[in-house]
Amino acid sequence: MKRRVLFVDDDAEMRALVVARLAPRGFEVLACAEASAALERLRQEDVEAIVTDVCMPGTGGIELCSRSAEIRPDVPVLVVTAFGSTETVVAAIRAGAHDFLHKPFE
Repeated sequence: MKRRVLFVDDDAEMRALVVARLAPRGFEVLACAEASAALERLRQEDVEAIVTDVCMPGTGGIELCSRSAEIRPDVPVLVVTAFGSTETVVAAIRAGAHDFLHKPFE
């Protein structure tokens, strides 16, 4: 059985890269371009983790952390961003993120 990860990033190239890198490692990646689509998938499908970008049009990754915790508090959220600051890290953790990762990452 494949492990399922919900990956949320408005950058199409980043979504494709993550899918290409995780699929051979046994992950099924549910990729979404925006938080609203990710929240809908989270309501409909089981996932083991959420990985989200911080800066996206509309609902950002930090708000996604808060809202996903209301829907599925058992699912850990990893926040990634190229524009990280101490304030952003603190806000993400307060919103329920389990960890924070700076882009670019391997």
